[in-house]
Amino acid sequence: MSSLFTPGGDPPLSAADLATLHAYVDAELAPADRIAFEARLEREPLLARSVARERALRERLGNAWAGVLTEDVPERFTALLAGQAAAQTFDLDAERARRAAQRQQDAAPDIDSGSATLHPWRWAEWGGLAACLVVGLALGSRWLDGPGDPAQRSAVAAFAVDADGRLVAHLPLAGALETALSGTTVAGTTPGLSFAARDGRLCRSFVTAGEVENSGIACKTGTSWAIAYLERSGAPGAASQPSVIARQAEAASGATSPDAAGLYRTAASALSPSLLTAIDGLRAGDTLDAAAEEAARAKGWRVQR
Repeated sequence: MSSLFTPGGDPPLSAADLATLHAYVDAELAPADRIAFEARLEREPLLARSVARERALRERLGNAWAGVLTEDVPERFTALLAGQAAAQTFDLDAERARRAAQRQQDAAPDIDSGSATLHPWRWAEWGGLAACLVVGLALGSRWLDGPGDPAQRSAVAAFAVDADGRLVAHLPLAGALETALSGTTVAGTTPGLSFAARDGRLCRSFVTAGEVENSGIACKTGTSWAIAYLERSGAPGAASQPSVIARQAEAASGATSPDAAGLYRTAASALSPSLLTAIDGLRAGDTLDAAAEEAARAKGWRVQR
């Protein structure tokens, strides 16, 4: 790989050294381990340069997202807290006992002419089955046809599945990744950090604005931007349902980020710890500066070998 994307041509650190480096920069090492690691820094220039790059990256991230800490809490979250305060309460033990008694009653056989037979379904049971069918059809049409809200449809339209079954960026996300430099917003999409992945591809983090906010990592694969990591948060009406993070594992990527298989968890913010972990797991060196980004954009975000 060209030294343009790996300063000084330094090879990547081992997994153990990378974990120790992160703990050192985050001031999480035990005193004895910290002293031993600092002694290594004096003897190993490669390790010292890696620590300096890591600290510079943390500073860039902090400066890029400092404004998020001062933003007002969205009204949908304050409304959720107000609704929880006024929620109706009930006796949980009494409700459990009532349901247990109801299950025993439903399971008891009916006695007819001295023989035990199962009772026929009642109208309430048939009505429950019909209600489940209606709800299932409604939810299925919502997921297949896409959200009804225009902002949600726009967020869904930002992604597509290619012929190989990979999740890829669609317009306008793909256009922003292809043309916009870091920190520049194009059609509601703002690319963040650009870096070279360990498998040789160039990758970019991104954030899309709107009622449904997406943030993640896309890597240039052929002529497409393959989604290597995706977080979604802020869906309207999600007061009783947590937002979902969907991580896509690309079999051909060779990425070694933790939990690369698909997983689901609650999203916390536009720049969550899991997104930072994914960036650390994918990148092979330092992030691209402005000049390196312009050079990469001119080459179509393809690494020249």
